[in-house]
Amino acid sequence: MGLETVELVMDVEDAFDISIPNEMAQRIQTVGQLHDAVVTLLRANDNRDWLSRTDFENQVWHQLCELTAQVATDVKTSQITRDTRFIQDLGFG
Repeated sequence: MGLETVELVMDVEDAFDISIPNEMAQRIQTVGQLHDAVVTLLRANDNRDWLSRTDFENQVWHQLCELTAQVATDVKTSQITRDTRFIQDLGFG
């Protein structure tokens, strides 16, 4: 994993109060895959702060887009899709 990817994973862990196992993080190649992993971990940990929110998956998506755009400084949140790849599209090393 490159520096940007490690930074994003740490930001995501802090924002969602989860721990993403290294094996899982290394398999994630798109923002959509990251979203699915975060949703899975929030459900597995029974994280009531997030699970009790209206339209929780959509809120997770928007938070992930904001975090991703902060790390990939030349990208706007509106440009990020589920298929956006960290290395090829965002230039993460």
